[in-house]
Parts: sequence; structure tokens; C-alpha cells
Amino acid sequence: MAEAGARGLDVFDPSPPRSVRMAAAEVLRGVGEPDGTWRLPRRRAGMPPVVRVADRFLTGTLDLRAVEFPYLLEFVRCRFEEPPDLRQGKLAGIAFADCWLPGVSARNLSSANEVSLDGSTVEGLVDLVDADVAGSLSVRDSALSVPDGIALHADRLKVAGGLLAQRVRVTGELRMAGAHVGGYCNFSGGLLTNPRGHAINGTGLHVGGNLLMNGCTLRGTVLLAGARVDSALTLRGASAADGRSDDDALDPHSDPNATLVFDRIAVDGDVQLDRGFTSAGTVRMVNAALGGTLSLSGGTFDALGAEDGEPTGYGRALATDTAEPTGYGRALHLDGTTVGGDIIGRQRPCAGRCGWSTSRPRAASSSTGPPWTTRARTPCWATGPASAATSPPARLRWRAGWSCAACRSARTSTCAAAGSPSRAGTGTSRRASRRWTSAARSSGAT
Repeated sequence: MAEAGARGLDVFDPSPPRSVRMAAAEVLRGVGEPDGTWRLPRRRAGMPPVVRVADRFLTGTLDLRAVEFPYLLEFVRCRFEEPPDLRQGKLAGIAFADCWLPGVSARNLSSANEVSLDGSTVEGLVDLVDADVAGSLSVRDSALSVPDGIALHADRLKVAGGLLAQRVRVTGELRMAGAHVGGYCNFSGGLLTNPRGHAINGTGLHVGGNLLMNGCTLRGTVLLAGARVDSALTLRGASAADGRSDDDALDPHSDPNATLVFDRIAVDGDVQLDRGFTSAGTVRMVNAALGGTLSLSGGTFDALGAEDGEPTGYGRALATDTAEPTGYGRALHLDGTTVGGDIIGRQRPCAGRCGWSTSRPRAASSSTGPPWTTRARTPCWATGPASAATSPPARLRWRAGWSCAACRSARTSTCAAAGSPSRAGTGTSRRASRRWTSAARSSGAT
């Protein structure tokens, strides 16, 4: 067992006093037997023993590569000279609390309990690719930094518990492609910064509970294409900007500088982009399947940026004389998305085009309160081919009750620019909604 003495080590001091220096190899000394096995001291039944090190500057490498270590390792207010090497190791559990590390190498790590970096600062790659954690992974109040690179690399990570990342600060990409989290993921209050890159890359991520990003500041694209969330996806009060630049800017289906890319995502519960949520770029959710309600109330969706309302991209203005955007100016892009519950939008503006061309809500939507507005010069729903102007997605647009700057119709379902029937209303009458739905179907509207 190893216990340190000096209290209150400043882990940010690159040259700590000699009195707090300790060789990393000393952490493991004294707990092994001559035959290479581990000596287990007295302990309570069912509880693994703990090796605790506090207030030390650990020199050299903590080498546990391919080692089966039956102790819980706990480091408190420690500074590491080299990244701990935990690759292919089998540990009872490991925790770094309020530590400073130049990185963590833990590819293919297997941990029988929690892996924690709570309150720690890591100025280097945290590599958890193909790791298997039987407990939870916790990075609460930690700071992970690899500017213009990958700060946390956790492809195909398996976590039986939850991912606890409240108030985490990440500079660089947080990559979790193909990861599986058995419980919930909580990034609430976090700051994730990777401008013009991916703030989070969760392609194919599977979350067994809620995915929470309430109050997050996201600078870079959040990519959750093909992800699955077994409960709710929530970004209440979050702020998203500085999305990744799209190289294929001429593709009419692309969304350059999108802040959220949720293509083909499957969410069993609600999706909440509301209560102060702001996006300075496209929110893209194409061919998604949402089992619950899509709530946009109190959110701000701005794909234009300039106050004069001119949508621009790489210096090129959006052609607003056609119904087909060329990849710019879409504030919401929801083509092909199925919503099992309501679509609710109240109180906040949508600056840009709201694309619904083949989206199908299964329940009536609400737009009571101040209506949404758009600074776009073409109908706010128009994202499909030019022929959509003669057969707009009337059912969805009526029920949602958006307002359109092209015809200045507020709190109504009519849109003179789209050539829709001149039936007016607030979008709150179920009887009127049913009549409009029937008329839309008989006229061939989507």
C-alpha cells in the first residue's frame, strides 16, 4: 500500500519540490508476491482493497500494461510526469481525483468498477478505444485538452453504467463512435470547444438511458448520425455554434456549418431543443425516428447570422428565388423524419428556412403563443424540389402554425407564396386541423 504525506500539492506546478516526488513504480511495490501474484490484505467481504496515493509528483511511467491488478487504484491531487499506461490491463477500478496528467493510455482496458477522472486536468489524449468498464465512466468537472485534435478517443467503448460528464471542459474532439453506454449520458453544463470541427463525434453511439446536454456550450458540430437513444435527448438551454465546414458545399442536400447533425438517429423518447436553446447554424435531423415529442419552444434557430437577413455561405448568398436551397440558409432540416408525438414550437424565432418536406408527425402540433418567424424570402417550409410549391407539406405546416416572411402571415397556416388554400387559423383547433389534413390529403399534399 502507498500513502503520501505532504498535503495540498499544486498539481499545476511543473517543478514540484523534491519532498513530494515519488517513482511511479513505487505505487505497486510491496503489494506483490515473489511468484508474481498479488498479496491481498485484510478487507471487508466483497470489497477490493484500495491503493491510495495523495499529493505526490509521480515520476516515470505507471506501467500496468497487460497486468491483472485486483486493487482499486486511487490518486488524489497527484501530478504525473508520463501518461499512465493501462493498455490491456484488468483492474478492479481506477480513479484520478483533482490530478494533472499529460494523457491516459487505456486502450482495451478492462475495469471491474468505475473509471474516474473527476476534477482532473488532462493535457493530452485520453485513449479509451475498445475499453470495457463494468461500472461508470466519470469525467465530472474535468478539463481535457488537445487543441485541433482528439481529446477523448473512445470508439467502441463499453460502459455498463453511465457516462457522467457534468461541467466537463473539452478543448478538441470528444470522439465516441460506436460506443455503448448502458445507462444515461450527462454532459449538462459542459463546455466543448472544437470550432469548425466536431465537438462531439458520436456516430453509431448507443445510450441506454437519457442523453442530456442541458446548458452546454458547444463550439463545433455535434455529430450523432445513426445513434440510438433509448430514452430522451435533451439540449435545453444549450448553445451551439461554429459548426464544421462542409467540403462539398455545392451539394444541395448538404448543410455547411451545421451545429447539430442527427441524421438517422433513433430516439425512443422526446427530443427537446427548447427553453433557451440557441443554434447559430443548421440543426439537421434527416430521416430520424423520434418516438416522443419534438419540442422547439423557446429555442432560437439561426442559419442566417446577419441582421439584414441575407443568408450567406463562404461569401455566396443563398438563391432565394427558388424553392430549393443550395445548402445554405436552412435553420431546421428535418426531411424524412418521423415524429411519434407532438411537434411544439412557441415564442422564439427561426431565422432561415425550416425544412419539413417529407417529415410526418403522428400527432397534432402546437404553436400557441407568439408564432415563429423567418427572415427567409421563400416559404419557410420549402426544402424540397421546386414542384413542392404546388404541393407543400400542408398538414405539418398547418398543425405547427409557423409564420412565413414571404407572405407575412402570422399565427396562420396560410402561405400565399406557396399557393396554399386561404384557410386561416391559429393552429390550435383540432377540428380545423382535421379539416385541413383531409383537404391536404385529397389534394395530394404530403
